[in-house]
Amino acid sequence: MIERPRRMQKKPHVSQPTAGHEPDRTHLASPMHRFGVRVVVRLLLPAALTLMTPHTLFAAPDDSVSARALAYRPSVTGYGRIRPSAPLWLRSRLDATVERLVVGPGQAVQPGTLLYVLGGAGVKERLHVARESLRAAAQRLNLARKDAASARRRYPQFANRQTLDRYLQALAAARLQHAQAEAAVQRLRAWTHVESPIAGRVARLALAPGEQLRAGSRTLRLEPATGLALRARFFPDNPTSLFVGERGTFRPAAGGAVQSVRVVALEPDLTASGGHIAWLVPVQTNRPAAWADGAAGNVRLEAHVRPAVQVPPEALVLDRGRWWVLIRTDGRLHTQAVVPAPGGGSSGVILSGLKPGDDVVVRDAYRLFHRDFASHYTPPD
Repeated sequence: MIERPRRMQKKPHVSQPTAGHEPDRTHLASPMHRFGVRVVVRLLLPAALTLMTPHTLFAAPDDSVSARALAYRPSVTGYGRIRPSAPLWLRSRLDATVERLVVGPGQAVQPGTLLYVLGGAGVKERLHVARESLRAAAQRLNLARKDAASARRRYPQFANRQTLDRYLQALAAARLQHAQAEAAVQRLRAWTHVESPIAGRVARLALAPGEQLRAGSRTLRLEPATGLALRARFFPDNPTSLFVGERGTFRPAAGGAVQSVRVVALEPDLTASGGHIAWLVPVQTNRPAAWADGAAGNVRLEAHVRPAVQVPPEALVLDRGRWWVLIRTDGRLHTQAVVPAPGGGSSGVILSGLKPGDDVVVRDAYRLFHRDFASHYTPPD
């Protein structure tokens, strides 16, 4: 059998570049080359689409921000009217034992006068836990300060901006935790070392040394020295946000200067409309000129500081009555349910669901959250 000679395939000529001339690349547009490109694209496209699943889309770094720690002080607003003062009953905030009674019937008192001291095994245990929590928070704060200072020294030569921001966010969170632990200790001390909230006279005692008290039980009645107080009704999301000693402002509806006030008593029972009643007096010793019987207006109270985080409002997505954000981890997106503060949909303040430093998508967050809507949509019958 005679073997036919193989035809030599002619290689495309590639001219060598010379001075002032570009090399000839016309062979790159040949049919064989275009066929090879199509094969590569067809092989790689399914893999690329597989990576872009509905719950693992990649996000560009400049499309997101880090959740920022902040000190959130919730407020509650209500409406009140100034009226003649009523006798003020103080109540125990704890299950406790009366360790010491300082005042007697008929005695005149001023704001800050110590009235009685509470104790007992349960109270001492709570104080111990609160103080240990404060000590641990102080240690974490000290460590966070050192880490942040070290990161500042190393930036930008030996640490990038992301690393520095992470340590600064940790420092902010440690400060908030320390402030919260410190407030818890101070609150317990105020509940055990009870002071008079107003100027007045001790009208009646309902406790004695060694007596066991239940939380909410009456302890002592005061007759106010001043004849007028502000009675206001509030509808807080959390009733514990109202407490004796809480400060705020009173804005008279008829106009005039805004007045600083503080809560001196809380009525134990709800009103028929479900609101909570608080009695308030001016913070300043001299009664303001606008503090007149019948004057009414808006009251705003500021509660204890609590830790929270903040993101741009456009990062929040409301879906089926719940708030969500998209968090980026290792370049992929994950949905995360969050609980905003009241009005947090417009301020971006988040109470739970996020921690400082989380990488939250901002740009096109709503579109990315609903990117798989079409695949789950069922047309109506």
